[in-house]
Amino acid sequence: MTLKNFLLAGSCILVLACGRKTVPSATEVDYHEDLSGTLPEVEKYESPVKKKTRVEKTDFKEPYMDITSGLDTMLDTLAIVNQDIPNLQYTILIHNSNSRQAADEARKNVFRVLPDANPIMQFVSPSYHVKVGSYIDKIEAYKTLVKLQDMFPNAVIIPEQVYFK
Repeated sequence: MTLKNFLLAGSCILVLACGRKTVPSATEVDYHEDLSGTLPEVEKYESPVKKKTRVEKTDFKEPYMDITSGLDTMLDTLAIVNQDIPNLQYTILIHNSNSRQAADEARKNVFRVLPDANPIMQFVSPSYHVKVGSYIDKIEAYKTLVKLQDMFPNAVIIPEQVYFK
């Protein structure tokens, strides 16, 4: 092999190696393979439990140990006794001022921190209070207070007495 042939063969290999490589995409070639001949034969499965296709009618029997009326009476009695007992709940006071506009602005700003909150504005003469939440446990109120303290640094948890009616 001469040097000329060797260089010619090397340059052809180099040109072919550096040429554009094309890979057929899925849209160009549709590949199908039928494997049904290699699958084993399987017997049809029958459940050992037979299904009932028809619902049998049964006679309705009245309950013989019904305590509903006695229980209703007991619950009504407890509700009357407990209506005068105050229950302690916790709310978060985020704003307290004499300006209604400032209270409205504070109420709107709550939604930036807690989008699902329901802030309540109350007028207790001579000031406006903006409160958030109603918590039975002080720890639950504290979780919300931590979220609110960046925007409302003076926010505090206050206990309130509530009467259930």
